[in-house]
Amino acid sequence: MVEQTSAAGTVGVAVHKRLEQSYAALSDQFEAANEVLVALGRSAGDPDTVLTTIVESARRLCQSQAALLFLLEDGVYRLIKAVGLTSWLGTGCTSTSRVSRESSST
Repeated sequence: MVEQTSAAGTVGVAVHKRLEQSYAALSDQFEAANEVLVALGRSAGDPDTVLTTIVESARRLCQSQAALLFLLEDGVYRLIKAVGLTSWLGTGCTSTSRVSRESSST
């Protein structure tokens, strides 16, 4: 026996699937926010632990293999936290880059 779905049934399935995806994304965001808050509570005196948690949460939310956090000081971006880049950092990359005012304002 072959089942046929009505147009309304197909739309309902599509809407349901989008809602499930949205729920999963929101759940991931809440989980990441919770991890950051827990890290702040446990390690308020250890900024390295907190930054690692923040960068790792951002990496996971973006479904990326790596994440970088730079600090701009006197026109130079300085890498202050990297997650998932062990092999990349071993290839001789530099951790600072000079930027001009024009390039940093875009």
